[in-house]
Amino acid sequence: MNKIAFAEAHGKIIIIGEHSVVYKHGAIVAPFPQATVRVEITQHKGDFIIESAYYTGLFYDNTAPIEGLQALLTHFITKYNIAPHGLKFTITSNMLSRRGLGSSAAVAKAFAEALLIYFNFPYNRDDLKNLITVSELVYHFKPSGIDMNAVLSETLLWYQDGQFKKLKPHFPFYIVVADTGKASQTKLAVSAVAEQVKANNLEVISALERLGVLALKTKQILENGDIYQLAKCLENAQQELETIGVSSEEIRVLIEQAYKHDALAAKLTGGGQGGCVFALFADYKKCEKFAKIMNKQGVSHTWIMEIK
Repeated sequence: MNKIAFAEAHGKIIIIGEHSVVYKHGAIVAPFPQATVRVEITQHKGDFIIESAYYTGLFYDNTAPIEGLQALLTHFITKYNIAPHGLKFTITSNMLSRRGLGSSAAVAKAFAEALLIYFNFPYNRDDLKNLITVSELVYHFKPSGIDMNAVLSETLLWYQDGQFKKLKPHFPFYIVVADTGKASQTKLAVSAVAEQVKANNLEVISALERLGVLALKTKQILENGDIYQLAKCLENAQQELETIGVSSEEIRVLIEQAYKHDALAAKLTGGGQGGCVFALFADYKKCEKFAKIMNKQGVSHTWIMEIK
């Protein structure tokens, strides 16, 4: 057992395929190394405690909003037969929660890996997946695995119907991710779309089908196309997301600003109705310019990312 241990994890960005992925269409997801979380474990006399920007106090307090981590730690204690006391968990992060960035999976990954390192248990990718899943099941009734696989990956991924495949872009591209300042309403958005599908709303059903086609086309473009073809697919995808009702005024404002400042395309990422937007640019300098303008206009969180 070590006296101190730590582990880190990154977030994720869905490039295309939000919502339609629920209906067995494909989606493209990228690791998001600009948004990170670190979990440090140290010895502590007494009960488990946790310190973070989100919550600080007794780990197993009934009012603590960390139910996923509580489930993960309980499972770990039982599985690995460790004492149920004597640790302090310190979590630091520049990742925003409830923004469609995979924060719950990232925290679970870092938390699980830090525990395994602290107690000197050998582990592999499957061990991490099993522990992350315990936490994700608390927050997502039927997690697709997209977030978990993305936070464990260093490469772009194609996902469809439970299967993942690494995706190597034919060309590099740059995006600026910007926070709307409003939490993403993923559960509400997914439920609202499901209600429309159940009610046989043909406009929504058709839009979901078109989103699926656009996701597959985007995969093909990334493998053998160019950035301008990619931009068109992303632009069209945002139009379909508007059609199914998961956009918002905050999202539309950021997208309008992106096009005003030379973006090739812009769309929401994640569940929508808030959360984050990303804008596609031809070069890094334009990304920097747009991010600075957004910061001056009051957008408190922007990240620049190269995907290659």
